[in-house]
Amino acid sequence: MEQAPRQTDLDRLQAVTFWVQPGSPHSPLASASICLERLLAVFYQAFPEYNDTLAYVQSARWPHNIFLSVSDGCSGMLPGAARHLRYLLLEAFPKCQVQVYGKHWSPR
Repeated sequence: MEQAPRQTDLDRLQAVTFWVQPGSPHSPLASASICLERLLAVFYQAFPEYNDTLAYVQSARWPHNIFLSVSDGCSGMLPGAARHLRYLLLEAFPKCQVQVYGKHWSPR
């Protein structure tokens, strides 16, 4: 199972993409659109400033990875929001790995 990024790593990242992949190479992800819609509704309640800025796609090819990305109008998610979304993804897909990609961020 993937080791969670260190707290300081996420504190320095302005998240742009979340990649959810199966924890086992032999277990593809099931269709997740309903789960992701619910997850995003919960996330938007906690962080309304990101409402409608996230889009997701689930790969049609095996193992059906999931990608969540911020829209072009958003330069990235601040660390607190990224940590919360990563937590929700790990709760929704407990046997999966969640990678977070983005750009360097530092508070002013």
